[in-house]
Amino acid sequence: MIEPTIEPTIEQTIEQTIEPTTEPVSLYIHIPFCKSKCNYCDFLSFAHEDDKIDEYITALVAEIRSYHSLLRNNIVKSIFIGGGTPSVIEAKYIESIMKEIKENFNLEPTAEITIECNPGTISREKGTIYKILGINRISLGLQAVDNERLKHLGRIHTFEEFAQNFNMLREIGYDNINVDLMFGLPNQTLGEWKETLKQVLILNPEHISVYGLLVEEDTPYYSQYQQKKWELPDEEIERTMYWYANECLAQKGYEHYEISNYSKKGFSCKHNKVYWTLGKYIGIGLGAASYYDQIRMDNTRNIDQYMNAQGDLNEIISNKAPSTIIAQKEEFMFLGLRLMEGISKKDYLNKFNQKIEEQYGEVVFDLIKQDLLIEEGDRLSLTNKGIDISNYVLAKFIL
Repeated sequence: MIEPTIEPTIEQTIEQTIEPTTEPVSLYIHIPFCKSKCNYCDFLSFAHEDDKIDEYITALVAEIRSYHSLLRNNIVKSIFIGGGTPSVIEAKYIESIMKEIKENFNLEPTAEITIECNPGTISREKGTIYKILGINRISLGLQAVDNERLKHLGRIHTFEEFAQNFNMLREIGYDNINVDLMFGLPNQTLGEWKETLKQVLILNPEHISVYGLLVEEDTPYYSQYQQKKWELPDEEIERTMYWYANECLAQKGYEHYEISNYSKKGFSCKHNKVYWTLGKYIGIGLGAASYYDQIRMDNTRNIDQYMNAQGDLNEIISNKAPSTIIAQKEEFMFLGLRLMEGISKKDYLNKFNQKIEEQYGEVVFDLIKQDLLIEEGDRLSLTNKGIDISNYVLAKFIL
Protein backbone atom coordinates (compact mmCIF):
# COMPACT_ATOMS: atom_id res chain seq x y z
CA MET A 1 0.00 0.00 0.00
CA ILE A 2 1.36 3.39 -1.00
CA GLU A 3 1.27 5.97 1.74
CA PRO A 4 -0.33 9.28 0.67
CA THR A 5 2.05 12.20 0.25
CA ILE A 6 1.55 14.88 2.88
CA GLU A 7 2.57 18.34 1.71
CA PRO A 8 4.67 20.22 4.29
CA THR A 9 3.29 23.44 5.72
CA ILE A 10 4.93 26.79 5.00
CA GLU A 11 6.37 26.75 8.53
CA GLN A 12 7.93 23.34 7.91
CA THR A 13 9.36 24.30 4.53
CA ILE A 14 10.80 27.48 6.02
CA GLU A 15 12.48 25.43 8.76
CA GLN A 16 13.75 22.91 6.19
CA THR A 17 15.05 25.39 3.63
CA ILE A 18 16.10 28.34 5.76
CA GLU A 19 18.65 27.95 8.52
CA PRO A 20 18.46 30.42 11.39
CA THR A 21 21.62 32.52 11.39
CA THR A 22 23.19 35.25 13.46
CA GLU A 23 23.33 37.65 10.51
CA PRO A 24 21.58 41.03 10.76
CA VAL A 25 17.97 41.17 9.57
CA SER A 26 15.49 43.98 9.05
CA LEU A 27 11.73 44.01 9.64
CA TYR A 28 9.05 45.76 7.62
CA ILE A 29 5.65 46.12 9.33
CA HIS A 30 2.68 47.00 7.11
CA ILE A 31 -0.23 49.05 8.46
CA PRO A 32 -2.70 49.35 5.54
CA PHE A 33 -5.10 51.91 7.04
CA CYS A 34 -5.48 55.56 5.96
CA LYS A 35 -7.76 58.44 6.84
CA SER A 36 -8.32 58.92 3.12
CA LYS A 37 -6.58 57.68 -0.01
CA CYS A 38 -4.50 60.17 -1.99
CA ASN A 39 -5.35 60.67 -5.67
CA TYR A 40 -2.01 59.28 -6.88
CA CYS A 41 -1.70 56.32 -4.48
CA ASP A 42 -1.78 52.70 -5.63
CA PHE A 43 -0.29 51.23 -2.43
CA LEU A 44 -2.06 48.40 -0.63
CA SER A 45 -4.10 50.55 1.74
CA PHE A 46 -7.68 51.25 2.76
CA ALA A 47 -9.63 54.29 3.89
CA HIS A 48 -12.72 54.10 6.11
CA GLU A 49 -11.96 50.58 7.36
CA ASP A 50 -11.46 51.50 11.01
CA ASP A 51 -13.66 48.62 12.17
CA LYS A 52 -10.96 46.19 11.01
CA ILE A 53 -8.02 47.77 12.83
CA ASP A 54 -8.30 45.82 16.07
CA GLU A 55 -8.64 42.43 14.35
CA TYR A 56 -5.83 43.27 11.93
CA ILE A 57 -3.35 44.19 14.68
CA THR A 58 -4.22 40.98 16.54
CA ALA A 59 -3.39 39.00 13.39
CA LEU A 60 -0.21 41.00 12.79
CA VAL A 61 1.03 40.41 16.34
CA ALA A 62 0.36 36.68 15.85
CA GLU A 63 2.44 36.72 12.65
CA ILE A 64 5.33 38.34 14.53
CA ARG A 65 5.26 35.45 17.01
CA SER A 66 5.31 32.94 14.15
CA TYR A 67 8.74 34.18 13.06
CA HIS A 68 10.33 33.70 16.49
CA SER A 69 11.95 30.33 15.68
CA LEU A 70 13.37 31.54 12.36
CA LEU A 71 14.74 34.84 13.65
CA ARG A 72 15.68 33.86 17.20
CA ASN A 73 19.42 34.10 16.47
CA ASN A 74 19.32 37.15 14.20
CA ILE A 75 20.05 40.69 15.32
CA VAL A 76 17.32 43.04 14.10
CA LYS A 77 19.17 46.12 12.88
CA SER A 78 16.26 48.13 11.48
CA ILE A 79 12.48 48.27 11.59
CA PHE A 80 10.26 50.22 9.20
CA ILE A 81 6.58 50.65 10.08
CA GLY A 82 4.94 51.71 6.83
CA GLY A 83 1.59 51.77 5.12
CA GLY A 84 -0.90 53.11 4.58
CA THR A 85 -0.60 55.61 7.39
CA PRO A 86 0.64 53.96 10.60
CA SER A 87 0.04 57.15 12.58
CA VAL A 88 -3.69 56.98 11.84
CA ILE A 89 -4.18 54.08 14.28
CA GLU A 90 -4.15 54.48 18.06
CA ALA A 91 -0.75 54.47 19.74
CA LYS A 92 -1.73 51.41 21.79
CA TYR A 93 -1.53 49.32 18.61
CA ILE A 94 2.01 50.49 17.82
CA GLU A 95 2.85 49.71 21.44
CA SER A 96 1.55 46.13 21.01
CA ILE A 97 3.64 45.68 17.85
CA MET A 98 6.85 46.98 19.43
CA LYS A 99 6.28 44.91 22.58
CA GLU A 100 5.90 41.73 20.52
CA ILE A 101 9.02 42.48 18.46
CA LYS A 102 11.11 43.03 21.59
CA GLU A 103 9.83 39.83 23.18
CA ASN A 104 10.45 37.63 20.13
CA PHE A 105 13.57 39.05 18.48
CA ASN A 106 17.03 40.34 19.40
CA LEU A 107 16.78 44.05 18.76
CA GLU A 108 20.09 45.83 18.25
CA PRO A 109 20.42 48.64 20.85
CA THR A 110 21.21 51.15 18.08
CA ALA A 111 18.61 49.82 15.63
CA GLU A 112 17.05 52.37 13.28
CA ILE A 113 13.29 52.27 13.90
CA THR A 114 11.15 54.31 11.50
CA ILE A 115 7.45 55.02 11.46
CA GLU A 116 5.63 56.74 8.61
CA CYS A 117 3.37 59.59 9.71
CA ASN A 118 1.07 61.98 7.91
CA PRO A 119 0.26 65.47 9.13
CA GLY A 120 -3.23 65.52 10.57
CA THR A 121 -2.86 62.04 12.08
CA ILE A 122 0.11 62.56 14.42
CA SER A 123 -0.34 64.13 17.86
CA ARG A 124 2.00 65.09 20.68
CA GLU A 125 0.71 62.10 22.67
CA LYS A 126 1.40 59.67 19.83
CA GLY A 127 4.81 61.14 19.12
CA THR A 128 5.77 60.91 22.78
CA ILE A 129 4.65 57.29 23.03
CA TYR A 130 6.56 56.38 19.87
CA LYS A 131 9.68 57.88 21.42
CA ILE A 132 9.24 55.89 24.63
CA LEU A 133 8.81 52.72 22.55
CA GLY A 134 12.22 53.27 20.96
CA ILE A 135 11.10 54.65 17.61
CA ASN A 136 13.89 57.03 16.63
CA ARG A 137 13.12 58.04 13.05
CA ILE A 138 10.01 59.70 11.64
CA SER A 139 9.14 59.78 7.95
CA LEU A 140 6.68 62.60 7.29
CA GLY A 141 4.65 62.72 4.09
CA LEU A 142 4.39 66.25 2.71
CA GLN A 143 4.73 66.12 -1.13
CA ALA A 144 4.17 69.88 -1.67
CA VAL A 145 3.87 73.17 0.23
CA ASP A 146 1.12 74.87 -1.79
CA ASN A 147 -2.22 74.24 -0.08
CA GLU A 148 -4.20 74.11 -3.32
CA ARG A 149 -1.71 71.59 -4.62
CA LEU A 150 -2.10 69.48 -1.48
CA LYS A 151 -5.88 69.52 -1.95
CA HIS A 152 -5.48 68.45 -5.58
CA LEU A 153 -3.24 65.56 -4.48
CA GLY A 154 -5.91 64.42 -2.04
CA ARG A 155 -3.82 65.19 1.04
CA ILE A 156 -5.73 65.80 4.29
CA HIS A 157 -3.53 68.59 5.65
CA THR A 158 -2.17 72.05 4.91
CA PHE A 159 1.49 73.02 4.83
CA GLU A 160 0.96 74.97 8.05
CA GLU A 161 -0.25 71.79 9.78
CA PHE A 162 2.76 69.93 8.45
CA ALA A 163 5.15 72.57 9.82
CA GLN A 164 3.41 72.50 13.21
CA ASN A 165 3.73 68.70 13.34
CA PHE A 166 7.39 68.87 12.30
CA ASN A 167 8.22 71.38 15.03
CA MET A 168 6.23 69.38 17.58
CA LEU A 169 8.30 66.27 16.77
CA ARG A 170 11.46 68.31 17.25
CA GLU A 171 10.21 69.43 20.67
CA ILE A 172 9.55 65.80 21.63
CA GLY A 173 13.19 65.06 20.81
CA TYR A 174 13.30 63.50 17.35
CA ASP A 175 16.61 64.26 15.66
CA ASN A 176 16.13 62.05 12.59
CA ILE A 177 13.20 63.15 10.41
CA ASN A 178 12.62 62.42 6.74
CA VAL A 179 10.32 64.48 4.52
CA ASP A 180 8.79 63.00 1.35
CA LEU A 181 8.40 65.35 -1.62
CA MET A 182 7.02 64.88 -5.14
CA PHE A 183 7.81 66.71 -8.37
CA GLY A 184 6.52 66.51 -11.91
CA LEU A 185 2.98 67.04 -10.62
CA PRO A 186 -0.02 68.06 -12.78
CA ASN A 187 0.58 71.53 -14.25
CA GLN A 188 3.45 72.07 -11.79
CA THR A 189 5.91 74.85 -12.61
CA LEU A 190 9.60 75.03 -11.79
CA GLY A 191 8.84 78.06 -9.62
CA GLU A 192 6.39 76.08 -7.52
CA TRP A 193 8.95 73.29 -7.07
CA LYS A 194 11.63 75.78 -6.02
CA GLU A 195 9.28 77.18 -3.38
CA THR A 196 8.59 73.68 -2.04
CA LEU A 197 12.31 73.04 -1.58
CA LYS A 198 12.89 76.48 -0.06
CA GLN A 199 10.20 76.04 2.59
CA VAL A 200 11.25 72.49 3.50
CA LEU A 201 14.91 73.45 3.80
CA ILE A 202 13.99 76.14 6.32
CA LEU A 203 12.87 73.28 8.59
CA ASN A 204 16.21 71.51 8.05
CA PRO A 205 15.20 67.82 8.14
CA GLU A 206 17.95 65.20 8.29
CA HIS A 207 16.66 63.34 5.23
CA ILE A 208 14.65 64.27 2.14
CA SER A 209 13.15 61.85 -0.38
CA VAL A 210 12.36 63.30 -3.80
CA TYR A 211 10.08 61.30 -6.07
CA GLY A 212 8.84 62.02 -9.57
CA LEU A 213 5.12 61.41 -9.97
CA LEU A 214 4.14 58.13 -11.58
CA VAL A 215 0.53 58.06 -12.77
CA GLU A 216 -0.52 54.56 -11.81
CA GLU A 217 -3.56 52.66 -13.06
CA ASP A 218 -6.56 52.29 -10.74
CA THR A 219 -6.00 55.70 -9.16
CA PRO A 220 -8.10 58.87 -9.52
CA TYR A 221 -5.12 60.57 -11.15
CA TYR A 222 -4.99 57.90 -13.86
CA SER A 223 -8.60 58.47 -14.93
CA GLN A 224 -8.15 62.25 -14.76
CA TYR A 225 -5.04 62.00 -16.92
CA GLN A 226 -6.83 59.78 -19.43
CA GLN A 227 -9.63 62.37 -19.60
CA LYS A 228 -7.00 65.10 -20.19
CA LYS A 229 -8.17 67.11 -17.19
CA TRP A 230 -4.60 68.30 -16.70
CA GLU A 231 -1.15 67.92 -18.21
CA LEU A 232 2.12 66.72 -16.76
CA PRO A 233 5.25 68.87 -17.12
CA ASP A 234 7.20 67.87 -20.20
CA GLU A 235 10.32 65.72 -19.80
CA GLU A 236 12.71 68.67 -20.02
CA ILE A 237 10.98 70.55 -17.20
CA GLU A 238 10.68 67.39 -15.11
CA ARG A 239 14.42 66.72 -15.42
CA THR A 240 15.18 70.38 -14.66
CA MET A 241 13.18 70.00 -11.44
CA TYR A 242 15.17 66.91 -10.47
CA TRP A 243 18.58 68.45 -11.07
CA TYR A 244 17.58 71.73 -9.43
CA ALA A 245 16.73 69.73 -6.29
CA ASN A 246 20.04 67.91 -6.54
CA GLU A 247 22.01 71.17 -6.71
CA CYS A 248 19.90 72.94 -4.09
CA LEU A 249 20.17 70.10 -1.57
CA ALA A 250 23.92 69.71 -2.15
CA GLN A 251 24.41 73.39 -1.31
CA LYS A 252 22.64 72.78 2.00
CA GLY A 253 24.88 69.87 2.96
CA TYR A 254 22.76 66.93 1.82
CA GLU A 255 24.46 63.91 0.28
CA HIS A 256 22.77 62.43 -2.77
CA TYR A 257 23.18 58.75 -1.88
CA GLU A 258 20.42 57.10 -3.95
CA ILE A 259 18.52 58.16 -7.06
CA SER A 260 15.63 59.62 -5.03
CA ASN A 261 17.18 60.13 -1.59
CA TYR A 262 19.29 62.78 0.13
CA SER A 263 20.57 62.96 3.69
CA LYS A 264 22.76 64.89 6.06
CA LYS A 265 25.99 63.07 6.94
CA GLY A 266 25.24 59.95 8.95
CA PHE A 267 21.49 60.03 8.30
CA SER A 268 21.00 57.89 5.19
CA CYS A 269 18.17 55.39 5.66
CA LYS A 270 19.72 52.14 6.93
CA HIS A 271 16.53 50.20 6.32
CA ASN A 272 16.16 51.06 2.65
CA LYS A 273 19.81 50.26 2.04
CA VAL A 274 19.01 46.67 3.03
CA TYR A 275 16.70 46.44 0.00
CA TRP A 276 19.24 47.95 -2.38
CA THR A 277 22.08 45.69 -1.23
CA LEU A 278 20.13 42.38 -1.07
CA GLY A 279 20.22 42.17 2.72
CA LYS A 280 17.90 39.94 4.74
CA TYR A 281 14.46 41.30 5.59
CA ILE A 282 11.14 39.92 6.74
CA GLY A 283 7.90 41.67 5.81
CA ILE A 284 5.08 41.31 8.31
CA GLY A 285 1.51 42.31 7.52
CA LEU A 286 -0.84 42.40 4.56
CA GLY A 287 0.95 42.07 1.20
CA ALA A 288 4.38 42.36 2.81
CA ALA A 289 7.41 40.90 1.00
CA SER A 290 10.41 39.09 2.50
CA TYR A 291 13.89 38.11 1.32
CA TYR A 292 15.81 35.70 3.53
CA ASP A 293 18.59 33.30 2.52
CA GLN A 294 17.89 33.83 -1.19
CA ILE A 295 14.23 32.94 -0.73
CA ARG A 296 11.49 35.44 -1.62
CA MET A 297 8.11 35.33 0.07
CA ASP A 298 4.95 37.41 -0.42
CA ASN A 299 2.06 37.65 2.00
CA THR A 300 -1.55 37.49 0.85
CA ARG A 301 -3.12 40.78 -0.25
CA ASN A 302 -6.59 39.68 0.93
CA ILE A 303 -7.22 41.35 4.28
CA ASP A 304 -9.92 38.92 5.40
CA GLN A 305 -7.70 35.92 4.62
CA TYR A 306 -4.84 37.59 6.47
CA MET A 307 -6.89 38.28 9.58
CA ASN A 308 -8.48 34.82 9.60
CA ALA A 309 -5.01 33.20 9.41
CA GLN A 310 -4.18 34.43 12.92
CA GLY A 311 -0.44 34.11 12.39
CA ASP A 312 -0.50 30.80 10.47
CA LEU A 313 2.24 31.35 7.89
CA ASN A 314 0.83 28.55 5.76
CA GLU A 315 -2.27 30.72 5.25
CA ILE A 316 -0.50 34.08 5.17
CA ILE A 317 2.29 33.45 2.66
CA SER A 318 0.80 33.31 -0.83
CA ASN A 319 4.06 32.89 -2.73
CA LYS A 320 7.40 31.41 -1.69
CA ALA A 321 10.21 30.64 -4.11
CA PRO A 322 14.00 30.50 -4.13
CA SER A 323 15.69 33.39 -5.89
CA THR A 324 17.67 31.92 -8.79
CA ILE A 325 21.30 32.83 -9.39
CA ILE A 326 20.19 34.71 -12.51
CA ALA A 327 17.66 36.73 -10.49
CA GLN A 328 20.27 37.47 -7.81
CA LYS A 329 22.71 38.77 -10.42
CA GLU A 330 20.03 40.97 -11.96
CA GLU A 331 19.01 42.36 -8.58
CA PHE A 332 22.61 42.91 -7.51
CA MET A 333 23.03 45.15 -10.56
CA PHE A 334 19.76 47.04 -10.94
CA LEU A 335 19.20 47.58 -7.21
CA GLY A 336 22.84 48.33 -6.41
CA LEU A 337 23.13 50.84 -9.24
CA ARG A 338 20.36 52.91 -7.66
CA LEU A 339 22.96 53.91 -5.08
CA MET A 340 25.22 56.77 -6.09
CA GLU A 341 28.24 54.76 -4.94
CA GLY A 342 27.17 52.08 -7.37
CA ILE A 343 28.28 48.46 -7.14
CA SER A 344 31.61 46.82 -6.35
CA LYS A 345 33.05 44.40 -8.89
CA LYS A 346 34.86 42.64 -6.05
CA ASP A 347 31.58 42.14 -4.19
CA TYR A 348 30.08 40.65 -7.37
CA LEU A 349 33.03 38.25 -7.67
CA ASN A 350 32.79 37.19 -4.03
CA LYS A 351 29.03 36.66 -4.24
CA PHE A 352 28.82 34.81 -7.56
CA ASN A 353 32.34 33.39 -7.97
CA GLN A 354 32.47 35.07 -11.36
CA LYS A 355 33.96 38.29 -12.70
CA ILE A 356 31.32 40.82 -13.61
CA GLU A 357 32.80 41.06 -17.12
CA GLU A 358 32.02 37.39 -17.75
CA GLN A 359 28.29 38.04 -17.35
CA TYR A 360 27.86 41.70 -18.20
CA GLY A 361 31.04 42.72 -20.02
CA GLU A 362 29.36 43.75 -23.27
CA VAL A 363 26.50 45.55 -21.51
CA VAL A 364 28.88 47.48 -19.24
CA PHE A 365 31.17 48.38 -22.16
CA ASP A 366 28.24 49.72 -24.22
CA LEU A 367 26.80 51.74 -21.32
CA ILE A 368 30.19 53.29 -20.53
CA LYS A 369 30.60 54.13 -24.22
CA GLN A 370 27.21 55.89 -24.15
CA ASP A 371 28.26 57.84 -21.02
CA LEU A 372 25.52 56.16 -18.98
CA LEU A 373 27.86 54.28 -16.62
CA ILE A 374 31.21 55.25 -15.19
CA GLU A 375 33.94 52.91 -13.96
CA GLU A 376 36.16 54.19 -11.17
CA GLY A 377 38.54 51.61 -9.77
CA ASP A 378 36.49 48.76 -8.34
CA ARG A 379 33.14 50.48 -8.73
CA LEU A 380 30.54 50.97 -11.44
CA SER A 381 27.94 53.73 -11.03
CA LEU A 382 25.43 55.75 -13.02
CA THR A 383 26.46 59.02 -14.65
CA ASN A 384 24.11 62.01 -14.51
CA LYS A 385 22.98 61.07 -18.01
CA GLY A 386 22.44 57.52 -16.79
CA ILE A 387 20.32 58.75 -13.88
CA ASP A 388 18.08 60.64 -16.30
CA ILE A 389 17.25 57.43 -18.16
CA SER A 390 17.85 55.02 -15.29
CA ASN A 391 14.93 52.75 -16.18
CA TYR A 392 16.51 52.15 -19.58
CA VAL A 393 19.97 51.57 -18.11
CA LEU A 394 18.86 49.25 -15.31
CA ALA A 395 16.73 47.19 -17.68
CA LYS A 396 19.91 46.32 -19.58
CA PHE A 397 20.93 44.05 -16.68
CA ILE A 398 17.89 41.80 -17.03
CA LEU A 399 19.22 38.48 -18.36
